[in-house]
Amino acid sequence: MNQLASLSLALVVSAAGAAAQTYIADPLDNPNSSTGNVIPLAASTTFDESRAHYYFPAAYLPGTGGLITDIEFSIQVASTVPYQLLEFSLDHTANPNLSTTFANNLTAPQIVYSIANTPITYPNTWYKFTLQNPFTYDGVSNLVLETRKVVDRTLNPTGTAATRVLVWPRRTDTIPPVWAYGTFGSGQASAAVASTTYSTEVLIRLHFANSPTLTIDSTRDVTGNANRAYYHIGATVTLANHGTPSAPYGTFFEASLFPAGIPIPGLGGELWLTSLSYIIDSGALDGSGNSSFSAAIPSDPTLIGLQAHFQSIIIGGTIDFTNVVKAPVAAY
Repeated sequence: MNQLASLSLALVVSAAGAAAQTYIADPLDNPNSSTGNVIPLAASTTFDESRAHYYFPAAYLPGTGGLITDIEFSIQVASTVPYQLLEFSLDHTANPNLSTTFANNLTAPQIVYSIANTPITYPNTWYKFTLQNPFTYDGVSNLVLETRKVVDRTLNPTGTAATRVLVWPRRTDTIPPVWAYGTFGSGQASAAVASTTYSTEVLIRLHFANSPTLTIDSTRDVTGNANRAYYHIGATVTLANHGTPSAPYGTFFEASLFPAGIPIPGLGGELWLTSLSYIIDSGALDGSGNSSFSAAIPSDPTLIGLQAHFQSIIIGGTIDFTNVVKAPVAAY
């Protein structure tokens, strides 16, 4: 019996309600990490300027397209940061990876959020930036998020407000961010070339308006390290569908993805799974358009290394494929 068939037989599924939300979590919607990264938002003497690019593959974004209205970061340390500049841009890209030359990652970037000479007080939880200029995602391209930051700490002494990251073990199935950074006045917020110090997963959520989406979260084995980035054997994975209230849905999983999404006539979005043989859950969304279920990954060492991809079909006013979510299975 192959890994997927074994996992399919062993999964324990239980339906539960979910709060109204339509967002994409990348790569793991679990803010329990104790490690932070100062690049996108935080202030620190040698990091008071930064420019960074973050990459979202098309498979993990809504194939129906949609309007991105908010961006969330998970804040490790509550504090106030007085920005001389904080700016976010979004852009489509056909590139399969990120270049360390920033211009190579951009075609027609749209500034979606920008403030100057303004402080932000961050809580020790998810912090949502409501975009001043919402971004229309085309449903087929990869996506690049650019962050730029300048903090004059001499003029305005400041806290840290580091963003949480997952760093152990290092994920090899995601695209690491690229960034440049320096002291205030270094010009690194407008740098042309990036330098990546290590592969890290900054916890970011993109909010979409009225797009069928699938989100994922999981318990994690934090023994000896609270920053683990994989879905481990013995974990409980929670998948949540979001779409039209009361709409029927089905959620499937498979180890492989097509190299590009497959459009199906009459259906919205694109099919990414190479098979729809393994159905993990079905039912109807609640009155708020949400439904979630939890699945126990068996403590079976033969599942280590499995790349489990999940995708749903939601039958609302239209029949739509959601985005894909991924759970690479590790020993811890």
